[in-house]
Amino acid sequence: MTDPTMTCEQVRESAAELALGIVSGAERAAALEHLAGCPACRAEVESLSDVADELLLLAPQAEPALGFETRVTDRMVGAGIGLTSRPPRRRRLLTVAAVAACVLGVAIGFTGLYERHRSSSLDREYVNALRVLGGKALLASRLIDVSGSDSGEVFVYDGKPSWLYVYVNDAKAAGPLSVELHWAHGTPTTLAGLHADRGHGSLGAHIQWRAGGLESVRVRGSGVDYMGHFDGHPDEAGAMP
Repeated sequence: MTDPTMTCEQVRESAAELALGIVSGAERAAALEHLAGCPACRAEVESLSDVADELLLLAPQAEPALGFETRVTDRMVGAGIGLTSRPPRRRRLLTVAAVAACVLGVAIGFTGLYERHRSSSLDREYVNALRVLGGKALLASRLIDVSGSDSGEVFVYDGKPSWLYVYVNDAKAAGPLSVELHWAHGTPTTLAGLHADRGHGSLGAHIQWRAGGLESVRVRGSGVDYMGHFDGHPDEAGAMP
């Protein structure tokens, strides 16, 4: 943690890019040297990499057309997001976020930032990028068990397509788990496919968005029951302004 080449703050600022594997050259070498001796930063990057791997399951089985990234970046600049005024590192990260937002629905850096409820101008730029690309809302909530313990998280994106990502982290969780989406109107939607192994499980799936929005997500299985509430508070839930 005392590595003179790169500080913890610098490594964590680049954590999303490291998880995506887009850092190269001297910057990557310095980061890897720091990570070798810093368990805290290493855990941060590894957690983002794990989420990235799961989110990639939502990606279409096709590469974007040639020039797609440039066109997306041009749209962001034209919308006044201000990519051209950013330093090279942030421009690169925002470009990655834009492309991932179209191909996947979210960039891992955006997820990591919202997962930790950080507030910064960069968060808003990610939100703006998703809005430009057609997204309406990104909801984020902790999954809480009956005792009030934090047991995972859930992200729901209203866009084209809309999708859900659930991650369970609870030693008691094992085997198949059901995921129930409770909407403002109509009956709940139940998703299968979430399976916990040694206390961990995740599911990424496309969903059909409903008018009125989503109120909560419930995850249930043998001996476990978790709830993630959005409660109609956009600022707390992470909805786009």
